[in-house]
Amino acid sequence: MFAFLVAQLLAAQWLWQYNNERPNSAVGGVPPAQLLQVGWFSTYKGG
Repeated sequence: MFAFLVAQLLAAQWLWQYNNERPNSAVGGVPPAQLLQVGWFSTYKGG
């Protein structure tokens, strides 16, 4: 059970870092969470 909780914690930490700190080169080098705050995803049409 302890190993499962540790794995769950590590996955949650990785996901938070992936969405909040990791720059995404496909969208100008900013983290996805930052784009969500400014509403970029709601206006992006793809391409």
